[in-house]
Amino acid sequence: MKTSFQIFIKLCALVLFFACTPFLEGIKTTVNEQTLAKHLVYTNLDIEPVDLQDSLNVISVPKTEDALKTENVPIEETEPPLPDEVPAEPIEEKENPPVIDTIQPQPIKDKSIYIYNTHQQEAYIGELTVYNAAQVLADKLRTLGYTVIVEDGDFVKYGQENEMDYNMSYQISRKFITDAIMNNGGFDLIIDFHRDSVPRESTYITVNGIDYAKMMCVIGGLTDNSYEITKTASTLYDSCNALVGGIMKNTMTREAYYNQDMSDKMLLIEVGSDNNTFDEVKNSVDILALGIAQILG
Repeated sequence: MKTSFQIFIKLCALVLFFACTPFLEGIKTTVNEQTLAKHLVYTNLDIEPVDLQDSLNVISVPKTEDALKTENVPIEETEPPLPDEVPAEPIEEKENPPVIDTIQPQPIKDKSIYIYNTHQQEAYIGELTVYNAAQVLADKLRTLGYTVIVEDGDFVKYGQENEMDYNMSYQISRKFITDAIMNNGGFDLIIDFHRDSVPRESTYITVNGIDYAKMMCVIGGLTDNSYEITKTASTLYDSCNALVGGIMKNTMTREAYYNQDMSDKMLLIEVGSDNNTFDEVKNSVDILALGIAQILG
């Protein structure tokens, strides 16, 4: 009974305390304004969207309202100042290029060529001979990447030492061809380089102001290899005439051997005649080298 009275007294004191202090008034204000509910209930906040590029690009600068106002204003383009005018130099007109370009060095090819002159003493206007022209052809072919051997054995001296005259020239050259094949294991092409003996008007052609010595292949029709050799000669004929029309005469077949029974990869080629200058021969040798490259690849 005493304990219950004490509890009653404490409750009355607590009620008087709340009634006499601002605490009760604060509770009423909070309940009336529902601020407590706002703190206890989730509300959706309006958040200004952020440009992803602005948030990821560390060197970008957030756009201000002033910047947004001027963003779409077109920028006046200004051309850079021009340098002082320099008078243009007159353009020199060049003549038409030659029929062929200068032969440029090519990678080494796995092809070998043997060149010899059955009649080494055949000469052009002046002192230079078919042997000198064979050296020029060899240099052109080497530039194109081929391995080339020019026979430098003295055929005339060999004939004199072995009592062999001019009529036995092909027997002399046959001895040197045999040695070359045995010493080198064969060749992809063997060329017997000659010149013709015809009048001047039949031995040259002028194209784009350049004089060329006419050329011709000769086939030994008595050999079993004549068919294959004729096909090779026809390809050379087409290739050279495609570069300089008319530079190659029609291929001639004769009842002879010309040592072409030794290989089906042999060509007898006549370049010019005794009425051609060596410059004309060199011009033709440029074309001949390119034609041979068409054959061998």
